[in-house]
Amino acid sequence: MNLIVTGGCGFIGSHFVDLAISKNDKVIIIDNLLAGNKENIENSFSTGNIELIQNDIRNLDLIKSKFSGIDAVIHFAARTGVIESLEKSVEFTDVNVLGTLKLLELCKEFKIPKFVLASTGAVYGNNKAPFTEAMIPDPISPYAASKVAAENFCKSYSNTFGIQCMILRFTNVFGPRKSFGPYANVIPKFVRAALRNESITIFGNGDQERDFVYVKDVANACYQSIKNTKSGVYNIGTGKNTSLNYLIEILEKTIPHKFKKINDNFRDGEAKYAYSSIENAKSELHYSPKFSLQEGIQEYIEYEKTQLESTC
Repeated sequence: MNLIVTGGCGFIGSHFVDLAISKNDKVIIIDNLLAGNKENIENSFSTGNIELIQNDIRNLDLIKSKFSGIDAVIHFAARTGVIESLEKSVEFTDVNVLGTLKLLELCKEFKIPKFVLASTGAVYGNNKAPFTEAMIPDPISPYAASKVAAENFCKSYSNTFGIQCMILRFTNVFGPRKSFGPYANVIPKFVRAALRNESITIFGNGDQERDFVYVKDVANACYQSIKNTKSGVYNIGTGKNTSLNYLIEILEKTIPHKFKKINDNFRDGEAKYAYSSIENAKSELHYSPKFSLQEGIQEYIEYEKTQLESTC
């Protein structure tokens, strides 16, 4: 297949690119490299089946000819993060909504039959977990709201122009290549803190629940979706809920390390219980996660140890 992958140098996107290249697909990556890193795709790049275009998805006019002859667009490029979006709502909306719309316009113009949107379980907001695709989105952050808007544009282009749009709502994805910063998710934060003997901050009492899914399982779900002729919305995770306190127990045993804990107030914009049913993805996409939480954490810890050693 001939694929365009936006954000293909980023966290999830680069794992998808690795998988697509292993299947002998040809991939054009569009990435502005603000969050992505060329090093994430260096192993696959040597195959010669990747073209990397450094470009913003909101400004595609000069590269629109690249969309000719493409079988599917897989759209990972986005501003992500619930907490950061509270401070940068206009920027999140501009990238996540307008960027998606411009890609859909090119799919219409060049008659690209398949579009896959990387969305998020955050769209469910304060719905009662486990989340199902039949629930009406109830976003409680600008990030989630921008993804709902992007989803709605996908649905409209599917209904009106016949583009097969697959919307994948990821739960909490973790694994190698995850960017780290003040808004990083809990697993990279906690693993790095443990390896550096630093304290961790727990917002609330630690009983909040999430579905932590390994990035390689998510990449596989994305690949399954481009081979499927359906349009629709699918939750992608493990289908299992894990409390933050239990996650800490697993990390303390696996690393091993005893965390120094700091407690703070629960943060606005985050749902306390956020995990999803994946029954539809199992039955219709033939998606089945391969990595247990323990297996994924073990592999990720080894990766972070290597990263730490390389900087010493």
